[in-house]
Formats: sequence, C-alpha cells, structure tokens
Amino acid sequence: MSWISINRLVIPYAGLNFFNFFSHPFKRLPRFEHFKSRRSLFDTLLTEKELIAGHRKPRIQRLIYERYFAAMSRLCLRYLQNETDTFEAMTAGFLLVFKKLSGFEYRGTGSLEAWMRQIMINECLARLRKKRASSFALVPLEQVTEVSEEAFNEIDAGYLYEAIRMLPDGARAVFNMNVMEGYAHKEIGQKLGITESASRSQLTYAKKKLKEYLEPYMDE
Repeated sequence: MSWISINRLVIPYAGLNFFNFFSHPFKRLPRFEHFKSRRSLFDTLLTEKELIAGHRKPRIQRLIYERYFAAMSRLCLRYLQNETDTFEAMTAGFLLVFKKLSGFEYRGTGSLEAWMRQIMINECLARLRKKRASSFALVPLEQVTEVSEEAFNEIDAGYLYEAIRMLPDGARAVFNMNVMEGYAHKEIGQKLGITESASRSQLTYAKKKLKEYLEPYMDE
C-alpha cells in the first residue's frame, strides 16, 4: 500500500484495490497483521493522548490510520454496500479526522475512537442522503411485525454483520444507528431527513428482514 500527502495530510492510496481485503471482512482482517510487523515497540505503546499531540507528523498520522483502520472499515462497510462509496467515505473521514484533531477534547480512553466513529458515520450518512428519498420512505405497517432484539443475541457476530449489509439502504441505516450506535428515533430522523414514524417503521422492517436472513443460523 502506498501513501500520498494531501495538504500535508498523509493518507493511504490503493485505488479500488483498497478493499480487496474485504471480500469477507471477518475472514480477511487478520491480513492486516503486516501493519504491526512494521511498527516499533515504541509506536505500539503510544497512548491516545500521545497520538493526538503528534497528529501533525506524517509518522503519527500513519499510526493513527493503521491503529483504527480495521474498526473504521467494518463500521463504514456496515453502512454502505458499495465498496467505492465506502472507500470515499473512509478517505474523507480520515482527512477530516486529521484536520480537526487539533480541536479535539480528549475525555479518557476510548474517546478518540468514539469521536472518529461519529465522523465516519456522518460521512456514510452524507452518501446515503444523496440516494433517492424513497430509500427512507415509510414502510406500511401491515408489511411488518415487531421482532424482539433478543432474537439476535445468540447469532454469530459474523453472520449478523453480513445480514445487516444485505438490508436495503433505509432499513440498514436506521438499524445501525438505533441498535448498533444508540441513536434515538428523533435524532435519526434529523440526520436522515425523515420523520420519526419513518425511522420506527424502517427499524421494524429491518428486524423482520434480519430474522428472515438469519433464521437458518439461529440453531447453530
């Protein structure tokens, strides 16, 4: 993987081959162990606060990218089915991270990753909003029945991840935001430009479809 500098910010560049690793995210992620082999022991011991303090240095930017790449990739791939859109969202997201890090307020271990997740989610949602409004339309209630989240508790994480990616855009976005990220329906509506009722119906529809997708694996 080669690296390029844009406005003094260093980001990875590999064209569309960037996501060759992700034909199946859960099976392919171990390939990123080669990142670790290139790091010094000192680099692996850097804390979040130290990464933030040195974020203007190309070496530290690379470390930030390598440390959080897998988590941000899984996140973006869960929102966006199209790998080109995912690559664009991640690239824009990391550029925004490096530009805004100087103003980031550190609030303890994990706060940097949580902040980065919000940036990546916003980039994904921006791309989803460009799609037709019908992607987030109200689903007629007669087409759905309420499904408890407990139905998914015993499902292998890999199966659930792939099933979420199979959902239509609207249902996938709402399920991710509500169940996976904890957004309330009012906030989801504001971010997606839909009503709270549309958000609720999309969530119910998503749960119904996920149950259908995952039923063959529920007894495994």
